[in-house]
Amino acid sequence: MAQLGVNRLARLRQAAGYTQASFVAAFTAEAARLGVRAAVSVRQARRWEREDPPPLPHPGQQAVLEAMFGVPLADLGFAVPPHRVTVAGPISHPEQVKRRTFVADAGSLTAVALTPALCGPRIGAADLVRLRARLDGLYETDHT
Repeated sequence: MAQLGVNRLARLRQAAGYTQASFVAAFTAEAARLGVRAAVSVRQARRWEREDPPPLPHPGQQAVLEAMFGVPLADLGFAVPPHRVTVAGPISHPEQVKRRTFVADAGSLTAVALTPALCGPRIGAADLVRLRARLDGLYETDHT
């Protein structure tokens, strides 16, 4: 059950076990891990949690927040302009069969299932954003 007066970001922060101070430390560590030049202060975290809608984070802060919580910025309670939304939009009508997408997804799932687990660097949110942008460009070219 949602607490009254507590926004989505605050609920997710509390569910992850962060105080506002430990959230700032974890944010700094995640930014360093992602190689993103982004910082946040306890004061900024309070503003994000207190104001409705909260002030929009900078793009670097957006990447770190999305990586930390695993949800898009809009799902954290921010009013995100269309050019900053990270979810790939649909290319065609939902009623149509998307054969190429189906074949590509099935092939990817098969390849992942057959590939042994490897130890190494993990894929982060920034990598997924770049992949989605390139896939969107590929699909737009394919559908023209």
